[in-house]
Amino acid sequence: MGSALRELPSFSSISRHMRLLTALLFLSPAALAQDVTLTLQGTVDLNGTSDATAAEYIGSNPSAVAWDGTDAYVAGFNNTGSAVNAGIVKVTDALGTASIGAAFGQRSIPAFRGFSGLDLAGGTLASAFDAGTSDPRGIEAFDTAGNLLWSKAARGGSGVGIDPGFGGVDSGVGWTTFGSGRRSLQDAATGADIYTGSDGLVIFTAASTFWRDMDFDDATGDLWLREGNNVIHWVRTGGNSAGSSSIPFDPTDSDFVAIQNIAYCAVGTDSVVFYNDRASTSGGQVATDVLQAMDGAGNPVTIHLSGLTLADGNGAYDFAYDAASQTLALLDFASRDLHILSVSMGAPAAPGDACADAIPVVAGANAFDTTGLSDSGYHDGTCVSRDGFTDIWFVYTAAASGDHTFDTCGSDFDTVLRVLDGADCA
Repeated sequence: MGSALRELPSFSSISRHMRLLTALLFLSPAALAQDVTLTLQGTVDLNGTSDATAAEYIGSNPSAVAWDGTDAYVAGFNNTGSAVNAGIVKVTDALGTASIGAAFGQRSIPAFRGFSGLDLAGGTLASAFDAGTSDPRGIEAFDTAGNLLWSKAARGGSGVGIDPGFGGVDSGVGWTTFGSGRRSLQDAATGADIYTGSDGLVIFTAASTFWRDMDFDDATGDLWLREGNNVIHWVRTGGNSAGSSSIPFDPTDSDFVAIQNIAYCAVGTDSVVFYNDRASTSGGQVATDVLQAMDGAGNPVTIHLSGLTLADGNGAYDFAYDAASQTLALLDFASRDLHILSVSMGAPAAPGDACADAIPVVAGANAFDTTGLSDSGYHDGTCVSRDGFTDIWFVYTAAASGDHTFDTCGSDFDTVLRVLDGADCA
């Protein structure tokens, strides 16, 4: 096309706040990778729940979370060398006043044991508790006020999930245990056996049976499981049957590393699965390396954290998703924090990629980089067409009315410069 527009003639400033749009021609927009953005909505400090003298004591560290978009439930782990008496707490109005209630479901927790999972649906809170062996209270259900509904003897070291069933049948509280190749199922209201480890849905694959957690796709009933640190997906074909399986995440096995969790999230018409890649129990693990995501087909998804910087920890996290509010509860074992994040598909807007994200500029030279930016779709019929090419937005606030000159001299590609009056780009 023609030579670059190198300088904008002087003009009389009619506003002290202007937005500039530079259309950078001859740069094709890059293909977008799969991304998900987690934006912090609020954080609840759970350090008080580690105080053994407090009514809200749940153990030394939080290990499991359930979340309904308003209230959260957090269960604990005993990361000390002796038994403690601890349980579960309700965090009322987690994004508001965030009141932590007294612990319920208390029991004696042996050293280095605790709750492996919580799940919440239809007014039923299900819990899985690992005492190191079968326990009379291994799988339990409570109402939302913390009143016990029923108990099931089991070793609850493999998480728990509210199973939506398939085709309107076989819903209930799903769970499994080490050494089992099946999903057991309890009646959510009574705890009665629907299916057991002898006749439940087959979940065994070529991987081992060190089950750590499970979650379900509420729309299809598909199962998502952690076997050790593997991620396993079973496609549901019936209330008590599944067809094909896959292992979309199959790293070097860390079967004896606990607190390997997973959450399936339906985000609009998309889906994303969050899990923690915890290869060891050592400290100093970088949170952004441990926290991973994939789509429903098992393809990697890049996580972008907005408004939240996670400290290094020991890789132990749990997740709970509320589809109605499209928010994710992220529980950090090491820091004893509960973060509530909104979930949206795609990467966060890059600085300058849209009018709302315009980059402030000052008098003098202002360097810029258009890498990764897109075509904002702003077209005003000027002499040069820029459809499909990258652009970048700037904002300048004049100190006083007068003449101002803007140019893109020094750019190493052809440019077009537009000036819009006002802050809203209208």
